[in-house]
Amino acid sequence: MLRTRQNLNLFRQLGIIKKLSWTEYEATIFRLLLNPSPYIQEIAQSVLNQIPSKWFSVAVHARFAGKIANSKESTQMIRKTQLPDIAKMIREVLIQYNNNHTQTVFIATDSSYGLKKLKSLLYPITVLSYRKAKRGHSTKGKRNLVHSALIDLFLLTRSRTFIGVDRSGFSHVAKALSRPKVVKWISVW
Repeated sequence: MLRTRQNLNLFRQLGIIKKLSWTEYEATIFRLLLNPSPYIQEIAQSVLNQIPSKWFSVAVHARFAGKIANSKESTQMIRKTQLPDIAKMIREVLIQYNNNHTQTVFIATDSSYGLKKLKSLLYPITVLSYRKAKRGHSTKGKRNLVHSALIDLFLLTRSRTFIGVDRSGFSHVAKALSRPKVVKWISVW
């Protein structure tokens, strides 16, 4: 088992983490396990090069699943009717916590429909996503889905404000990796 007090203390003694914090410990373990390849880092960097600060104002993981997702499945998370509320949540976070002039939102999702709808609801705010992403659920085992998921995960960590789906393990990993100052959850059940 990785999550032991002994390992936490060892990471602190070795200077791998700065304080005795489970949050910092878990984020470090995730980073060590997921260590992105140069290929994935290059692709993520190409998205980051589109924004001046190299940080997104808000990073959003919008897991739809169900019939709205590009890869249809029986589980449904975000529903179409929630899209206006999610856009409102993003706008409120931008107003409350991100007062800089260039506001850019990054959205990682499994639904082209959901991405298009959120972009239109957030207009004129700049919304980016990994354009070449193969949208779907990475448990299908296809390499391009796994690569897209890792790229999205890496990009989701480039924001101090994170919005994720409360029932998504992917959202929780993204949050743990990013150490955001502000976290909001989209409730799906």
